[in-house]
Amino acid sequence: MPPYQQALEINHLGGEVFTFSEEPSDVCALWGEVLKEKERSFLRKALVQETVTFSVKDTFQLSTRCLWQPEARVVEGAHGSAAFREGTFVTLLHGHEAPLTSSWVWVKLARPLFKRGFSVIMLELPGFGRSKMNMDSAVKTQEWCQQDWHILGQALDELKVQ
Repeated sequence: MPPYQQALEINHLGGEVFTFSEEPSDVCALWGEVLKEKERSFLRKALVQETVTFSVKDTFQLSTRCLWQPEARVVEGAHGSAAFREGTFVTLLHGHEAPLTSSWVWVKLARPLFKRGFSVIMLELPGFGRSKMNMDSAVKTQEWCQQDWHILGQALDELKVQ
């Protein structure tokens, strides 16, 4: 987790672990002064949040925010499996150092890209936002950065993007 964000884990007697961080909520980000009403309305209707889970060497849970074009909606393939999405995609990644460490940094660019026909995928990398590695939301970048290309490839595969 970046040094400016504090994460606090609360262990419940029943064994559950709750994590609190100072990252703004999605509601707070959508209602912030950065967005105009037209952008805010569009994002509330079109923005889809998904969590992809996969294993490379470690287990990853990555939070994504996506704007899917109509042709990119997942359709059922043969034998009930989901087919790959169709269309043109752009994947936006945030930085590793403050203050640009959230997929929200791309929110102003997402709508113009969508209007130009792209499906927009904004990933939260491990240790940022709600993304985790081995169930650790405060994982250090050094623990996964050598696998970053594989993590990105697996995340896109899980989202059914070719």
